[in-house]
Amino acid sequence: MVRSLKNKWLPLESKLYQLLKNRELQGSRILIALSGGADSVALLSTLHSLSEIFSLKLAVVHFHHGKASTKKQQSYRQNTHEFCENLSRSLNLSFYFGVHTGPVLNSEAELRNARYSFF
Repeated sequence: MVRSLKNKWLPLESKLYQLLKNRELQGSRILIALSGGADSVALLSTLHSLSEIFSLKLAVVHFHHGKASTKKQQSYRQNTHEFCENLSRSLNLSFYFGVHTGPVLNSEAELRNARYSFF
């Protein structure tokens, strides 16, 4: 949550505030790629808290890596997707997603290439 006094802001809040201000992004539409990890969740949370100040129109996009080779990995992928969707809905943001429908992706390189192709 953005603090009412700028000097009480966390570093990420301060940096994003300055970036939005310096780039004159008042009223901009921003599509946030949400993986469900700590970094993208922090970015979403901070942009959401700044959205009123800058009249931002935010939406969220998530890429589901599709079928996995193990039940544990498949469960993780589905749970991550549901987390991203639920978080977006809880913030009243539009949620968009894509699902990989090709062969099972296992390596980090395959996962990354599929994400890059989607975005």
